[in-house]
Amino acid sequence: MTRTARLITSQNLNQSIQVPKGRDELTSLVETFNEMIFRLGKSFDQIKQFTSDASHELKTPLTVLKGEMEVALRKERSLQDYEQVLRSNLEEINRMSRIVEDLLFLSKTDTGEIRLAKEDINLTEIVRTWWRSWAFWPR
Repeated sequence: MTRTARLITSQNLNQSIQVPKGRDELTSLVETFNEMIFRLGKSFDQIKQFTSDASHELKTPLTVLKGEMEVALRKERSLQDYEQVLRSNLEEINRMSRIVEDLLFLSKTDTGEIRLAKEDINLTEIVRTWWRSWAFWPR
């Protein structure tokens, strides 16, 4: 058991310790340890997915900024063309700023620096209101 526990790392959280036969304190401890390893594995997977999603969300506006600047610099353009590129770039910068602010907010909620207010909502009423507005929407 000790050897297996020492071999478990962040890279192989799908491993577990073989549960001994019988029902004693050691069995209970091993089961609890295996459950903890499973939860840690899920947490690591969520962090990996979040990192991937955040990277993608930031990559898109950066790609737009780079592409527009490269096109604008290929040849001389009018003042209006340069102004349009700058306006578009400012929109993308604002988009990235919102993403970064959202990431910082999420980080603060994870550390407990900000507490989210939770409240019950009437989902039935929200769906009913949406349905009524959608049902009369001209198609």
